Amino acid sequence: MTATPQSKLSSPFSIKNVHLKVANLENMSRFYQEEIGLELIKKEAKQAHFAARDSQDVILILEEIAGRAESEPKSGLYHMAFLLPTRKDLANQFLSFHQNEIPLVGASDHSYSEALYLKDPEGNEIEIYVDKDISEWNILEDGTITGVTEHIDLEGVLSEADGKWLGMAPGTTMGHVHLYVSDLEATEDFFYNLLGIGLKYNFGAKAKFFAVGNYHHHIGANLWKGIGMPPLADDEYGMAYYTLQVSSETDYQAVKNRLSKADYPFTEADNTLTLVDPNGIVTKLTF
Repeated sequence: MTATPQSKLSSPFSIKNVHLKVANLENMSRFYQEEIGLELIKKEAKQAHFAARDSQDVILILEEIAGRAESEPKSGLYHMAFLLPTRKDLANQFLSFHQNEIPLVGASDHSYSEALYLKDPEGNEIEIYVDKDISEWNILEDGTITGVTEHIDLEGVLSEADGKWLGMAPGTTMGHVHLYVSDLEATEDFFYNLLGIGLKYNFGAKAKFFAVGNYHHHIGANLWKGIGMPPLADDEYGMAYYTLQVSSETDYQAVKNRLSKADYPFTEADNTLTLVDPNGIVTKLTF
């Protein structure tokens, strides 16, 4: 299928939050506060909720479970991606990692963004990125937004730094999630035909990128871990779910109607739909 840039949803659209199941809440909370720079805004016995600095919008939830590590390759989270407001914020974040000897697993220029990659203490991969000006994106006539993976211009990024890192910058959001999936075609059908999120880019035969509006991607999906994998078990560490936020009740009802018409199972509570995608990944949608 070629790109379908005209999604069935309207902007703004966002990833509201990601919920991770973890083994050690204290250790993970310390990492996300001290090294990533999120603010702890709510703490319970087995849960912690985090937001960017000076915000009350929860973008990450950690929940401690009595669980076990993934026993075999499973579908689930490839990485979650925090979107910073400015290149200066990315530069200051990099300097903080360097000064605190936090190892990176990658640093890339994707043509539409510049990104740093690292892992938390339990192996969940994190992307921290900034979008380039849309005038620099490679947007084709059909609306496809192509990406690359090249070395980041670190010298250029660091030229923006002022050394004043005070935590994850105000205005930071969960820019996208990238998923390991077991069936790419079924995933496309789910996101486009049911949820209404447009296909923006086919990255070879094993990855697809989906977005609402003119964004490069809100959701990535790939087969790089394998095909036909089972989902994480409830007692395995990793992503419990992620939450999509549509712009209006109209869009919310349209998604609900498409699901009902297709006899696709879901539950609803507190203006939130909960459903399981074809890969066994729990997905929530709200407005």
